[in-house]
Amino acid sequence: MYTFLLACNTSGSTTIWLEKNLDTANEERTEDNPFLDDTSEIEEELSEEPEEETEEFAFGEYWVGSRNVFFDTCEGRLEEVGIRVIDPNLREELETLCSACIAVYQVVVTPPFICGNQVPIAPTVWRGIILRSDNSLGVYSFSNTSQGYEVRELAIAQEYSGHWVYQYDATFQSFAYSVEGMIFFSDE
Repeated sequence: MYTFLLACNTSGSTTIWLEKNLDTANEERTEDNPFLDDTSEIEEELSEEPEEETEEFAFGEYWVGSRNVFFDTCEGRLEEVGIRVIDPNLREELETLCSACIAVYQVVVTPPFICGNQVPIAPTVWRGIILRSDNSLGVYSFSNTSQGYEVRELAIAQEYSGHWVYQYDATFQSFAYSVEGMIFFSDE
C-alpha cells in the first residue's frame, strides 16, 4: 500500500513523502514547483489577517474610590482618595512585594469609624493594581506588619463605564462583612 503526502513551504518548494507501508520506510523527495515561485501573494494575504484587538487602559496618578461595607447589623460608606506612592524607598519595597503591579497607591480613607464608631477604619492604606490577561483588575492590599509589609489580593475588579467595580467578603473580629467598591483613576 502506498500513501502520498504533499507539503508546501513558504520558499515555494514542495515536499512529497512516499510511504510504502505506514509502519516502515519513508522516502522523501523535494522538487521545485514553478507555480509557487512567487510567494509574495501568500505572504501578503497572511499579513492582512486582522489582529486581535486589545483594549488599552490608562491608570492615572490619582485613585478615587468608595466602598460600601455591609455587616449583619450595620453598614457604612468609605471614601478613598490616593496618589501613586512617591517615596522611592516605600515604592521599591512595595513593588518588590508585588512585581506584577503596574501601579501602587497610598490611599487615605474616611471616615475613621463606621457602624456607630464600633468599627475603626485604617486612615491610610496602600493598594497595588495588576491588569490581568482577561482585562480584569487585580486589587492588592499591603499590610504593614512588625516584619514589614505583606501583600494579598483584595478583590478582582471589572471595568464599567470608565471606572472599576469590585466585591469581596471578609471578617473583622470574627464578624463577617461584604464590600462593594468602585475605583476611578485620574491624572487630575
